Amino acid sequence: MNKERYKVFRAVEARKLTGFLDGLFRHTPRDHYIVKIVSKHIPNEELWALLEKYRSKIEWYVKEKSLVFVIDDYDDPDTIPEWLSVAPSELEASDIIDFEQIERDLGF
Repeated sequence: MNKERYKVFRAVEARKLTGFLDGLFRHTPRDHYIVKIVSKHIPNEELWALLEKYRSKIEWYVKEKSLVFVIDDYDDPDTIPEWLSVAPSELEASDIIDFEQIERDLGF
């Protein structure tokens, strides 16, 4: 995917994620976003709970555009909530964005 088609926010600390997401969701979706979260010293369950508070906004956003989180380390991929797009790298996140856009274009 061409990087001009999405924006990357690098190294958002998990503990600062609330303020970041509040700012992001103030606007109508215009771009695809990859958000790289630095989750050191925060248990995955705590991170998922934090993102759960934004679930409706995240789901609203991905109806129009893609929002993929790249998390530097997570313990068990099976614990990732189904409604959340998480990738281990920026390259894989861009692939997810491509696939989601194809699905939108085809009406899925």
